[in-house]
Amino acid sequence: MIVLAISGVVKLASSQGQSLDELTAEVLQDDFMLDLIQRRCLSNLVEQVWQVLP
Repeated sequence: MIVLAISGVVKLASSQGQSLDELTAEVLQDDFMLDLIQRRCLSNLVEQVWQVLP
């Protein structure tokens, strides 16, 4: 389920012309819900999904 959500975000970002670097920068921004380690893990997942999606 989480991978599906990440896939949706990656597809949307890509369709709007956003680069992988821009998307991962957003994920890594300071956030009150996720700590730095969680944001890095999420960023890694985003990168992996970005590379496998057409």
